[in-house]
Amino acid sequence: MLEGAGIAASDRTDAALEELKVYHTQTNLWEAVTPGARDALALLREQGLTLIVTSNANGRLHALFDRLDLSRFFDVIVDSYLERVEKPDPRLFRIAAERAGARPEETLHVGDLYHVDVAGARAAGMYPLLVDAADLYRDADCPRVRAISDLPKLLRSGHLRF
Repeated sequence: MLEGAGIAASDRTDAALEELKVYHTQTNLWEAVTPGARDALALLREQGLTLIVTSNANGRLHALFDRLDLSRFFDVIVDSYLERVEKPDPRLFRIAAERAGARPEETLHVGDLYHVDVAGARAAGMYPLLVDAADLYRDADCPRVRAISDLPKLLRSGHLRF
């Protein structure tokens, strides 16, 4: 028991976790945009690229992107909850490509989880690129960037072939 609180620590932890779960269901815990991400997305749009979001989400992805002022950068937003299929299932990647009028073999998928994003993109016939902010995947068998803000320069460099 916590002194003076009259409630066990595990009960308080459980209550806090339940509160976060409810908040996440209603709003989403992901509420911050990585510094430089908006500028990078704007540069990618200026390069004439079609941008797609394919996310394992909770049905509120569109509202979240609207609230964070990110929707304007994307041509297609695909929420796995609404599609009833999650990454790494290649069907979700194919749904996104089809909605954008893109051919998988000409599509670069940028994601931050190797076993979800890289594996799924490859299974769908797409070219994967890993955002590895914490440098966790040094031995990854695909190109990596540390941040989304690195992507426009990498694409302009011509070092990516897909």
